[in-house]
Amino acid sequence: MTRLYALSLLLLTAAPAAAQSDAHRAAAHGLMAVTEVREMFEVGLRLGLESTAGPEMESLVPVMEAFFERYVSWEAVEPQYVDLYVETFSQDELEQLTAFYRTPLGQRLLEEQAHLAAEGSRIGRELVESHQAELMVMIMEAMRADGGPPPPPPPPPPATSHKSHK
Repeated sequence: MTRLYALSLLLLTAAPAAAQSDAHRAAAHGLMAVTEVREMFEVGLRLGLESTAGPEMESLVPVMEAFFERYVSWEAVEPQYVDLYVETFSQDELEQLTAFYRTPLGQRLLEEQAHLAAEGSRIGRELVESHQAELMVMIMEAMRADGGPPPPPPPPPPATSHKSHK
């Protein structure tokens, strides 16, 4: 009789945990919908593909698109994104975030995030570019210290024409 009681108690406590898990996952789906995670994922994937496919790889773009569609589609990654959100935020936090993103301020933040990210990237890129010569010296010193060959020197500047105009 004690075993039956223990089994019943286990089953009764396991059911709310499963329901809670479903509710937690539903809350993750809700936040992902309001923040348009799928759209951002797909745009990011497309931009990443376009930025890495230079003119020499243009003919391979359809192959890469087919590969990503097969293995890195939203359908393939969505369950992992839900897991990530569930592991990162409690159900209550997901619901609060969803409520925030449904407000006018939350919507404004969503609208401005791409701009903020692009500007942040530009700021970082400009800082690196402004100190690129120092970075190259540091890299060369590190490679020499590790016994590796120094990188090849940069290519010479293009020749300028000194034709006189009469």
